[in-house]
Amino acid sequence: MDTDECQPLYHEIRDFYEGMNMKVEQQIPMLLVERQALNEAMEGEKEGHHHIPETRGLCLSEEQTLDIVIKKPRIGAGNRLVDMKIETKKLTRQSEVTAILILYGLPRLLTGSILAHELMHAWLRLNGFRNLQPKIEEGICQVLAHMWLES
Repeated sequence: MDTDECQPLYHEIRDFYEGMNMKVEQQIPMLLVERQALNEAMEGEKEGHHHIPETRGLCLSEEQTLDIVIKKPRIGAGNRLVDMKIETKKLTRQSEVTAILILYGLPRLLTGSILAHELMHAWLRLNGFRNLQPKIEEGICQVLAHMWLES
């Protein structure tokens, strides 16, 4: 199936989430892509959780990581900045899910379970659950994929 043919499946899964009172408010593009495109997108996602040897889906989001000054420095010998403290900070927007990418060419049920999994990543991000431990987030997403398969 191609991206257009997969849209009814995507809507079915969105309806499944809505039926559990977990409606995904943002209209997130869902695209079926070849392996190379998925790998390239994965390179750009620094915060992605990839625990399986082959990634078959990805929830893309917009995030910037910056080093910010948390303690102003003093000027030392040779006009060098001394005692400056830096902290890494993540900047995000409220609706930052850009797209869901799914590997092209998989059977319908596998595509659907991956889509249900990635949609849970999106739901978590859109609902403020950004600081979950990766194992916890992946576990939650796997449970939702399993629930969709059982439905």
